Amino acid sequence: MVSNGTASFQVQLLTGSTYDNWCIKMKALLRDIATLKLKKKTYGQIKFKGGGGVVG
Repeated sequence: MVSNGTASFQVQLLTGSTYDNWCIKMKALLRDIATLKLKKKTYGQIKFKGGGGVVG
């Protein structure tokens, strides 16, 4: 979800019964952060299509 040029990623509160879902979401979030850092290092500032948001 993108609002006001910033990305929002909501993750459920970790409890014993929600661990599996939480784990999957956290792995995806951390993978996405690592990908953005690599792209920024390789290509410089990153511009998102359609929303005008910029990482970097």
